Formats: sequence, C-alpha cells, structure tokens
Amino acid sequence: MAETIMKLKDQVYEKILDEITVGKYHQNDIITERELIAKYGVSKSPVREALIELCKEEVLESRLRMGYQIRPITIREISDIVELRAILKTAALRKSSRILRMKRSGYCGEH
Repeated sequence: MAETIMKLKDQVYEKILDEITVGKYHQNDIITERELIAKYGVSKSPVREALIELCKEEVLESRLRMGYQIRPITIREISDIVELRAILKTAALRKSSRILRMKRSGYCGEH
C-alpha cells in the first residue's frame, strides 16, 4: 500500500511540476488539494505528499486556508541560472575542444 502511494505521489509530483514548467500555472497562482484530487482522480495522500515535496524544493509555498502558491522566481535566481548556464556551456566547449584535439592527433583514449 505504501509503495502504491509513493508511486502515485511521484506521478502527481511530476504532473504538477510539468504543468508549472510548461506554463499551465503561473507565478503566484494558487492551486488546491481539492482541485488536484479532482483533476488527477487520486486520493488526498499522494496529492498532499507531492505538494509537500514541491514546497521543500521551493517550487510552491503553502498558504494557510488558501492552498499552494506557485513561487515567483526572483531576479537573483534568474541571474544565478544565467551564470550557471554560462559556466556549463564553457565547460562543455572546453571538453569538446579537448576531445576534438585528441581525435585529430590520433589519440583514441577516453580521458
């Protein structure tokens, strides 16, 4: 039973997160347990567990007697994301360049 609830929680979690990321829900929107229970046709436990997990990950904020609010993203977070993307792209380019140089020189190793 607990395994089934965990699987349902994971499924509900993924559905909610996906709907947020594709724009079905927007910053500051309020979603309720009741709404999600009806939408996904599941019991209260997996919905509540998924919402709690999303709150822990700071995707949602619990609003007493209202539901759960989609947490707005701050300018600082956007800046951090842009900076991280630049770091990752630079690292990927360096690694690609190293691999190409090794291939051109005839080195076949994986380092």
